[in-house]
Amino acid sequence: MDIIPVRKRLERLRDNPRQVPKPLNGMFLGQKEEESRPLISKSTIYQKKIEKAMMDIDRLKKKMEQTSSFLSLYPELKAIEKTFLTVVEEAEAQRVDLPEQLVRRVKEYQKKIKI
Repeated sequence: MDIIPVRKRLERLRDNPRQVPKPLNGMFLGQKEEESRPLISKSTIYQKKIEKAMMDIDRLKKKMEQTSSFLSLYPELKAIEKTFLTVVEEAEAQRVDLPEQLVRRVKEYQKKIKI
């Protein structure tokens, strides 16, 4: 095994031009830009608001079942239900496109609230 002195290795590295990677194909870059879409849009904002309101309703109903102070939590439940209904009305007024599964869940919650 030959041991090459450091000086010779450095000279060889200096004399050899540095290899530059080839530029990416324009088609590849175009596809990537088309696939990327904004992470925050009206539909995602309303979707998060609606899901949060539904989770708050579920959380409060479970809390009401577990505690003996059912009546003290009732006004809070009605306030959360009211905010849920207003967010749903805003989403409908803005004609936001929501996933089908969420729309079904929203309709179920609306039926439960209006009863």
